[in-house]
Order: sequence, then C-alpha cells, then structure tokens
Amino acid sequence: MHKPITVIGEVLENRMVSDSMYLLEISLHQQSGFLPGQFCMVNWVEQPTTFGRPLSILACEDTKMQLLYKAVGSGTNRLASTNSGQQLELLTPLGNPFPKPDSTAPHILIAGGVGLPPMLSWSEIYGQSADVLCFGGRDGGDIPWELLSDNWLVSVDNNMNIPEGKKVFHGNVIEMLKSMELPENATVLSCGPTPLLQAVKKQATENSWKCFVSVEERMGCGFGVCRGCVVPTVAGSYKTACKDGPVFNANDIKIGDEL
Repeated sequence: MHKPITVIGEVLENRMVSDSMYLLEISLHQQSGFLPGQFCMVNWVEQPTTFGRPLSILACEDTKMQLLYKAVGSGTNRLASTNSGQQLELLTPLGNPFPKPDSTAPHILIAGGVGLPPMLSWSEIYGQSADVLCFGGRDGGDIPWELLSDNWLVSVDNNMNIPEGKKVFHGNVIEMLKSMELPENATVLSCGPTPLLQAVKKQATENSWKCFVSVEERMGCGFGVCRGCVVPTVAGSYKTACKDGPVFNANDIKIGDEL
C-alpha cells in the first residue's frame, strides 16, 4: 500500500453535486495514491484546527485528488466555504482498504450517503460486469447523479425530486436487494451509516455471503493514537477504525444493536 505522507494541496473546485454533498477537488504538491476504502485527514494551512477532518477518498491520480463530503459539523461547514486557490494540508492515505477480488465471483456493492467514495472507486478499479452496484439516499435530490453511471441501482426513501429519465426503487437499499435475483456466491462490500451496515451484515449472514464493511466513526488523530474511534469486536476486544479499519470483515465486529 502507499505510505502515508503529509502534503499541501490547493483547492481546484469545491461544489455541490447533490442537495447535501460536496465534491472537493485538490491539486497536490506531490504525487500520492490510495486504495478503495482509504481516507485522508484534511486540515487548513491557515488557522488549522487541533485535529483534521477524516474524509474518504473518491479518487486520486498523480497529483489530483477528489473527496466527497457532507457539511454536518463545524469543520465540514468550514470546508464547504473553502474557495478555489486556498491551501489545505492532507495526511494521506490512511487506513486499510477493501479487499481486492480473490476470484471471479460477483460482488454486491452497497453505499449510503457519503459512503459512496470507496464503493465507486472499487467498482472503477476492480469491477466486473456481474457486480451489483447499489446506492441509497433520502430522495432524488440527495443523489449525486453525475457521479453514478447507468450501472448503479438507486433507491430512495421518499419518491420525490427524481430527475426526468432516472429510474429509482422506492424503499431502502435492503428492500431493493430483496426484490432482485442475486448470485449465491457473492461478496458484499458496504459503506454508509451504522443502520445500513447493520442491515447489510444481517442480509449477508442470511445469504451466506462474505461481507466487508467500512465503519463511520468520529476520528481525532487518524492513526490510532487518541483511541477516539474504537470499534468493539465479537471477540470482546476493541479495534481502532482509523488504524485497524476503517474496513473490517463484518463477522469480526459488532454493529449497531449488536452492542
């Protein structure tokens, strides 16, 4: 894997791609790389905060990086007001990625909200035609349509604000999966909020699918020192999401109500 580096970058673009999501494009001062599922810690060169903000990497090629995020707290709201030309400091790439395919068996990729980046990058790097790609949002306005090819199946909780010509499933992602004929020997990869991951794990267990999930935890340092992002394991110990994860075999950790 790529060794983490601290690199300065300049914002090229920072714009909304849905009613709730921003696409941040950065020109790095030196080359970097990543594997699907890894993340970076983003901070400001001017008036930096004590800790950076962890953001999942959507794409990174040579010196150009793309990040997808929602403005939900003070840090990401500040990031949303960051303009082109401003400098950011990034510690990247961090964490363990989703596994590469170990066979030609199909994969089912399930993303919710800002859990899209690792699923989208994994499909672009490793994807096969038999893979099933799923994304779930609140409604049509919550979907970053420009980032999704026609291969993606989209579900919405509320069947409103759907662009003309776009097809959606009215219901959540798991309900959409249950309405489909799916392969028996699939591997499931998922990233999104805890309720989604809990439902994905349950569905994978019922179907005897392998399942890997990327957990969403509040992070401080990003490399396992502050212990602010611990994840309980089935064995009774704790792992850090930033260093031991954020990707785990779903059978190894406790999710949601399993706590």
